Amino acid sequence: MRGEELKNAQKWAAGKNLSKEDNDFLNASRELRTKELEESLGPTKLKFKNEEVFSVSDLIDKCDKYPDTTEDYLFNRKYLEEWLFLRSETDLANLSRKIVDKYKQEKRRGVEMFVRELCRHLGRPPYPKIFFEPNQVELGEIPIGYQHKLSLKISNNGRGFAWGDVINPNLPGLSVPEKFDSSTDTTFDINFDAIEVEPGDYQGSIFICLKEIEYTYRIPISYKITKLNISKPEKLDLGVISHGRHSFTRKLIITCESSGGRLKGIASTKMNEIEIRQHSSEGQSLEFSLTIDTTNLEAGNYNTEITIKTNTGKFQVSICFKKSLNCGTIILLTARICLPLGLVMFLIRYLLGNYLSVGLDDNWVLSYPPEVSQASYLPDFYPWFYLSIFGIPKVRIIYTIFGSLVCLICVFIFRNYLNSLKGKVKSELGIFYNSINELIESYNNRANGSNEWVDNLEDSPIKEMICILICWLTKTAFILLVLLWLIVFIFNLTINILAWIGSSFIIITDLTTYLFKTIGIEQPAFGWLAFGLFIGGAIGLIQSFKSIGQYSYLSRVYFIAIFIPFMLFMAGLITANFPDKIEFFPDTVLFDDFKSPSRNWNKDTLLSIKDGGLFHPGTKNNNFKLSIWGNKNQIFKDFDFSADVKKVNGTDDSAFGVIARTSKNNKSTVRQNFYYLLIKGNGEFAMGKLIASNKWEEKVGWQHSTSIKPGNNINRLRVVCNGKKVIGWINGQRVGIFEDDSYTSGKIGVISLRGSDDGAAVYFDNVIFKTKPE
Repeated sequence: MRGEELKNAQKWAAGKNLSKEDNDFLNASRELRTKELEESLGPTKLKFKNEEVFSVSDLIDKCDKYPDTTEDYLFNRKYLEEWLFLRSETDLANLSRKIVDKYKQEKRRGVEMFVRELCRHLGRPPYPKIFFEPNQVELGEIPIGYQHKLSLKISNNGRGFAWGDVINPNLPGLSVPEKFDSSTDTTFDINFDAIEVEPGDYQGSIFICLKEIEYTYRIPISYKITKLNISKPEKLDLGVISHGRHSFTRKLIITCESSGGRLKGIASTKMNEIEIRQHSSEGQSLEFSLTIDTTNLEAGNYNTEITIKTNTGKFQVSICFKKSLNCGTIILLTARICLPLGLVMFLIRYLLGNYLSVGLDDNWVLSYPPEVSQASYLPDFYPWFYLSIFGIPKVRIIYTIFGSLVCLICVFIFRNYLNSLKGKVKSELGIFYNSINELIESYNNRANGSNEWVDNLEDSPIKEMICILICWLTKTAFILLVLLWLIVFIFNLTINILAWIGSSFIIITDLTTYLFKTIGIEQPAFGWLAFGLFIGGAIGLIQSFKSIGQYSYLSRVYFIAIFIPFMLFMAGLITANFPDKIEFFPDTVLFDDFKSPSRNWNKDTLLSIKDGGLFHPGTKNNNFKLSIWGNKNQIFKDFDFSADVKKVNGTDDSAFGVIARTSKNNKSTVRQNFYYLLIKGNGEFAMGKLIASNKWEEKVGWQHSTSIKPGNNINRLRVVCNGKKVIGWINGQRVGIFEDDSYTSGKIGVISLRGSDDGAAVYFDNVIFKTKPE
């Protein structure tokens, strides 16, 4: 046994009778401990690095000289406690044992406390005398941002070392260590950083509370913080900036001119399009790079401020730049819209001119025939029972197609507004639909009570069943007929509305572009081209300004896009002084209402003039009957011939009408050459020519037309021959046009033909024949 274990065994064995084996083991342990102490200490001496200790005073010196060996002897090997026991220093030995128990985790401080107790035992000064060089800190005037590390030399005029806590004086910019220990530190470091210290005078003290000594050391400190002198630009002029993102590296630099000072700060701006990137947050200078995104900015001058908050104050730097108009984007987007739109309008007007014009001296729409220029298509449904989805006049179909195109374009342009309107209408329709469902449900509930006869069919007489079935069929048929009539009515109404839109658009646009005629543009298609380029340019400008965020210009573009066409329209409305009906053939050769009939009618003996008209009775003898006007010297080339025709009786498949450029002046019905416009009582018409071999050549085949008033109604037929063109009208509506050069001149007349049965009896009246002056 050794150490504490041996000591505890000796105390326990005192005054007890031990067995021989236990007594021998305890004595052997004592002898071994004695040998070890003699080897290390000698009989009564202690060794430190082969230096012997002869007294407690000598022990104090050796402990201060060899602290590591002292720590080993005191805490690990227990030599000092044993030595003191051998020297009969029982109090000191017991004290050493207490110190070992208390300072197991701080052994070096335990050695210091042990030595201090030895000093007290001998009456020697036990404590160290700590002081600092210098013993106070005066930094004087220093600028904001000043940074310095001050090391105070730790000196000791006494023995040992001291330790304790450091009380921070809470002076701004000052930082000190929390603990003090002179055994490990040779200097006391004070760190000073005034990067965020306000200007002013500061004074205070650093207090070091030494433990186990009950002494507090004071280090006075004082300094004065002064403002920084900085250099900054008053204004940044970035010049002209184009559309897009642009970076300006290290464009804004703030410099500190005070020696030893440092800047710290951040920069910001209220303009969202300016992004500020800071290269350093503190130092002798602050450098900032700017990135400006002009994508959402309008063209023009911009002035704003960059606010810089620093440790020496807040200040502003003005910044200005000018965004240039993105002409490339504007030109590209405008050209992409205006050029196609101009070409499309040119093509549309060119095609419309070919289909609507009659090839006379008419270019602008107001010089077209009445059924084109007057555009009176909304609505025209008389008589009601003649509604049809077939035989719509060609002019009206053309206007309808164009009106549909105009509507589609408007829908595309105003699609955003229509989408919002669609949501509102949908909600309203939902309410209406729910109301209808409630009405239907209510009706079905009442109907369930009225249909009890279905359950009682077996008990009902057969006659009652038949009557009920007939009533049901009649009601169903009536509903189907009404639905059919309603569908046809809506179809015709739609056709008329679209035709009115199309014709109105053409007339308005022709009037708007009519002023181009004053600069020598005779063809409307070129006027439409220029107008289309203008409208497309306006739309392109609007789209391009929206795409580059140039919203301030939009009001001006809208004003110009509306004002200029309006003024052109008003000017065209004033200058385009057209008559309601253009007289392409101003010379009236014949007007015959048969009250005082012309003597130049050459007719068959069966034909007669009576009751104020030229009468063709029905007959089985001939295929057709002719009445030709004019003497042998009256041959006409280009003319306008029209007459009222009315079937008095006969079948509706009998044809009758007017002829033009007939080459014979006799009553024979063979070997005649002429152009014809024929109608039937069933609402069909045809145009063509008759060759001398009695061959009918149809140019416009038999087809139905809503322009014809069927049955025994009066219809106005009109034929215009102008060069190669032969044009036919029925009741003011152009129904056909063809070109043929077989007959260049001739006379005019009327004709009636046999049908499947006897020929129809026909009256001809109000004949008008006009020509051009030679």
